[in-house]
Amino acid sequence: MKVFNYLGSLLLGCCLVPVYYFCNNYPQFSIQSVLHVIFAFVGIFLLLSLITKSLLKNNDHVIFLMYGTSIVFWFLLPISCYLRHNIIFFRNLNVREYRYTLVFLGSLISVLIICFFIKYLKKFIVKINHILSVFVFLLTGLFCIQIIQNISVFDKNASTKTNNTVLYPNVYHILLDGHPNLKGMEIIGGNLDPFYQKLESIGFITFPKSKSNYPATAWTVASMLNMDYLNIGTDLPVEFYWKLSRNNKVFDELSKYYSISVKISSDHLRSMYPANRIVVTDDNQCTSWLLTYTILNNTPLQPILGMIFHKKFLQVHKKCIDNTLKFLANAKSQYGASNHFFYSHFLCPNGPSIYSKIKQADALNSIFSKKDDSNLLDPIYHKIACENIHGIDTDIIKTIKDILSQYNDEKIKPIIILHSDHSILYRAFKFNSPYITDDTIYGNLLALYVPEEWKEDAKDLKFINLYRFILNHLFNENHEYFKENKQIRTKD
Repeated sequence: MKVFNYLGSLLLGCCLVPVYYFCNNYPQFSIQSVLHVIFAFVGIFLLLSLITKSLLKNNDHVIFLMYGTSIVFWFLLPISCYLRHNIIFFRNLNVREYRYTLVFLGSLISVLIICFFIKYLKKFIVKINHILSVFVFLLTGLFCIQIIQNISVFDKNASTKTNNTVLYPNVYHILLDGHPNLKGMEIIGGNLDPFYQKLESIGFITFPKSKSNYPATAWTVASMLNMDYLNIGTDLPVEFYWKLSRNNKVFDELSKYYSISVKISSDHLRSMYPANRIVVTDDNQCTSWLLTYTILNNTPLQPILGMIFHKKFLQVHKKCIDNTLKFLANAKSQYGASNHFFYSHFLCPNGPSIYSKIKQADALNSIFSKKDDSNLLDPIYHKIACENIHGIDTDIIKTIKDILSQYNDEKIKPIIILHSDHSILYRAFKFNSPYITDDTIYGNLLALYVPEEWKEDAKDLKFINLYRFILNHLFNENHEYFKENKQIRTKD
């Protein structure tokens, strides 16, 4: 029975969480990447169990301690995040500061409970170990069944052929997370005129004054992919809008005639899109590292990850962006010249300042590790943001030119959508700065590459009407256009 309990604690400590991520994100993470992560955690687990065995001597106590440590390590931060997103009381507090306070207090209480059981309630420890082991083995079995089902569904979708009796142009959807419009760029001391001019020179219609209807990713994407305004409510968690993005009307409409491929440049975006549409990178080393970082980023180690793995994080993030750019550039040769929808979401210029050469960028390495948003008003941050924006813009222009060059001899030219979900300053509206206005915090429709006969109708196109416009012209549908954007600010 001790062997059974020890294996249960090993499963919880090393396997259950990586398997959970694999189960919920297949095929984004490969089996090889998951095994790499599990083997690394097994090594750490065995080392810690040997150390505790030398201290406690009693095997049941060692197993109980490993169970308790695993539960605290893996689940304390997710629970605090759940409270943060779903309980109004916690959402009204200083969220980021409070989350880490909750983790600290939870860790302290958990340690005291474990010590109390080992010292005063020893007779209950064996029974608790049995119960936890049975639960862990059952949960592992359920995950294995779910994995088999996910692989089956993905393979079925991958083999499903679209209705190709009519040839439709390939659509390239490029979302630049955190990219400002012309006014937003001016506020931080930059200039987007050259960017718009380059796009116009290769046939794009540009929208320098465009504004999206929401100032944050979850709401903008959910609204865009469902072609409608959302009912924003303080009692609705962000996961509600992620679900709307995963099960959206645009993908449903296009899937009747298009095969859909989704490529994202950061694992942080995975929950927003249907996992069985995501294209897997062929770089197992990159996905192994991202999986490890993602898992540990949901543990009490989160505050120090940015400091310890800063350079590695930047390297991997840049590599993921390069892989996504490469995917877009090679999509036509891999999939064909028609009836394919290539959706890409770059966590850039938002997120790590991977294109900035300024030394202070080290202190602003990631939006996920910053506790204070006041840096958004700092001139140094503005300069770093400008460099990051110009860097991704340069790479995007090059990729777009590579895409268009492949269609020179094709009768059906592609459609290319280039837009942002919010401005680089979107989190700063709470500071009531003169920098922060409706012209500077919202995302925007940057540019469109469409057939000549569509261009007249595309003039003054509003963000909310983007896919109403696309579907009307592709399939002769009759979606009515909204006359105005209803910008709504939210504190989440």
